[in-house]
Amino acid sequence: MSAAAPPEDRLQAELDLRASRLLLQRFQLAMYGMDNFKPKSTDWLRVTLFQGSTMRSTDEPDGLADGMGMMLTVAPREIHDLAYRASRVGGCDPGTAERIAENVTFAETHHGAAGQAFCEALAAGDLPKSVWVTAPDALLAAEVAVRNGHASATLDPGVPLAAIAGSLWQSLQRGVAVAGIDAGARGNTAVRLVELHEIDEEASRTSRARVAHTHDRAHRVGIETDRGWFERLEAAAAGFLVAESTLDRAD
Repeated sequence: MSAAAPPEDRLQAELDLRASRLLLQRFQLAMYGMDNFKPKSTDWLRVTLFQGSTMRSTDEPDGLADGMGMMLTVAPREIHDLAYRASRVGGCDPGTAERIAENVTFAETHHGAAGQAFCEALAAGDLPKSVWVTAPDALLAAEVAVRNGHASATLDPGVPLAAIAGSLWQSLQRGVAVAGIDAGARGNTAVRLVELHEIDEEASRTSRARVAHTHDRAHRVGIETDRGWFERLEAAAAGFLVAESTLDRAD
């Protein structure tokens, strides 16, 4: 009868087996050109495809060396998660951080340049007292007033569209539409006046259908966002860690 292996040997064998499985998985992914593994939870991770391949022409400005102007496809959930965590690092409570994240995600999905606007707000500091917190409350007050007719909200100083885009979408779902904002406005466009008015159910349904189409497509194929600003958002969010169990529940 052979003697059982010492506990430390059995532990080492188990660790070797686990390491072998991990290395095998990395090898399999690398066979498809994937590298720079960044686990996000127990269910999914971000990888880099074709590291070192030519991403831009050599005659482009040197300013693009930090990723600015280069596009990256990301999932809406990534934008939301990073904006929430960065808001918490910036001093916002969970409810306020969630509202900011919803606004940033909606604006990045439907208008673009929301990541840039939010990163600039983070760099300015004092996020809990900024227009990113106060402007949505002003819109809610105007929405209450619009039930008695036409209403408007004056946002002084100007507020980036990214700070209120999701709130405007929620108003639309409640039958209140906005006027005075250019259809081609970007997330970093300053908005100083928002005019609100009630619309009938048919008009509301048509507007919601257009938004839903873009929303569904973003969840299927992702969002094209500026790589440089996305990486800045990642860096801002790095100070707030989220447990894997929380991310798993979000799935």
